[in-house]
Amino acid sequence: MTEPADLIAMYVQLARVAGMRGRLYVQDRLLLCAGLIAAQVGLPKTAAHCRERILQHNPQHWLGRFATIADAIADDDSLGLIRQTQRRYPPERAEQLYSTLGLSLDEERARHISSAAFLAAALGTSLFDLDEA
Repeated sequence: MTEPADLIAMYVQLARVAGMRGRLYVQDRLLLCAGLIAAQVGLPKTAAHCRERILQHNPQHWLGRFATIADAIADDDSLGLIRQTQRRYPPERAEQLYSTLGLSLDEERARHISSAAFLAAALGTSLFDLDEA
């Protein structure tokens, strides 16, 4: 099973590719998936990075009503949107998209000393900016 940090990094990298291709709403959905996983496994700074990136592109995004992704998860009105996004981009589909791009999670992960370092690199930040390092 894929470690949460590796899975989050994979979603973030897929979001970056979607953004480069001009598919900004896909980018937002993939960042939301990454942020949801981060919030659920206790990585609040990672979740915050994902939320900030969504709001940079789309300040009117529904996620902007909440201070954190964890707050959005706790809101009953958000659950439908969250579940819809998770159904559209489950981890299996993300892994398939990742390999379609010619990327290998094992190879990408092997380039870093830890899952946290891999995640920081995917987010374009340093380990010092993540509380989970």
